[in-house]
Amino acid sequence: MIQENDYRRSKENENFKGLRMLFVRSFWPGGGLENAVSAVLDMLKSDIGVAPVLVLNGDPKGKIPNCEVITLDMGPVGDLPLKGHPVNIARYLVRMLIYAYRLKDKLRHNKFEILVALEPEMAAMLKRLFPKKLVVIWFHGSLKVTSRRGVWPMVRVGLKEADAIIVLNQSMIKELEVLYPTAVPKSFVLHNPVKLNEHDGVYVPGSRTIAYVGRIQNVQKRLDRLLKAFDIFWENHKTWRLLVVGDGPDMVEVERLTKEINAAENVHLAGWQEDPWEYIAEIGGAEFLALTSDFEGSPLTIIEAMMYGVPVVALDCPVGPSDIIVNNKNGILVPFGSAETITIHNLASAFSQIAEALVSFDGTFIKQSVKEYLPSSVKVEWEAFLSALQERFHKSL
Repeated sequence: MIQENDYRRSKENENFKGLRMLFVRSFWPGGGLENAVSAVLDMLKSDIGVAPVLVLNGDPKGKIPNCEVITLDMGPVGDLPLKGHPVNIARYLVRMLIYAYRLKDKLRHNKFEILVALEPEMAAMLKRLFPKKLVVIWFHGSLKVTSRRGVWPMVRVGLKEADAIIVLNQSMIKELEVLYPTAVPKSFVLHNPVKLNEHDGVYVPGSRTIAYVGRIQNVQKRLDRLLKAFDIFWENHKTWRLLVVGDGPDMVEVERLTKEINAAENVHLAGWQEDPWEYIAEIGGAEFLALTSDFEGSPLTIIEAMMYGVPVVALDCPVGPSDIIVNNKNGILVPFGSAETITIHNLASAFSQIAEALVSFDGTFIKQSVKEYLPSSVKVEWEAFLSALQERFHKSL
């Protein structure tokens, strides 16, 4: 017998079947954000019946979702530094005018109900080009960090004119409360779904391995900080190693920095791996994951690690880690210091707490702590979001 909630949800899915949602992003480099969006679009199509469409400036790189892709056949728009650069601002505005013309021309015969801006500075333009459509901003990073960029004035207009705003966690809601409080009532927390291959032996207490998984980009990710913290930690824990899995624009720089520390022989740069967790399991597992970023959005690597039962040591950066990590339960949340050297020593101290068994973890509890990121849970969130839009605007989507 079908339960009432299941019946209601099945009827909602019928309402959303064939709903065309356009997800607009000027470029698609194939990184963590793109993987997260791909997972959502695949879920919307296969589990809810929505017809997602990806709208890009040019051909995408890396993995793309299983959906229709529209390309505008033009170059990048927002790759210029704007703050304090009046010439670049003028160039950017010209590019935006060209972009708006091509977008309007490409979509004028395309039937759709919702436009989702993956670059928040585009939202106001989308609303003015298509005033009768619902426009949604989907933030994937810290709003506080975004507010420091030259595009913030356009983001503020978008926050005012957008019909709804999607954020990834409560920390981003708190940022909105400070930066643009009138947008909070139309904001929704929707987690990114995470689905992984099953592997045994990813979390191995006693493996004496610290793992980093992610993009090798020193800006934001701060691999230099991780290496320095490990070097200090290693002085008293010489049987431990640091495993760095990933690739990116700063690989050469990270290789150079590795050679400069005393613990260089205990650092293994594994490069890109098709399935990093399978690779970690194959070489003996990890004791914990380390994340030393200046800022994040919803760091998928933390969630992925915890889904395998791996505890995480992460800096309490904006935003994300504090929404996921419960101190001494599924990891350790490390505070920033008043100076960079103090921050590095704080990290080394947290590493030592685990190495010296001053704190221990239950892998089963860790897995349970991130269950809201399972695709089945996120599907319910998106159904509720679409229902809220339908009810708020008194229209059948």
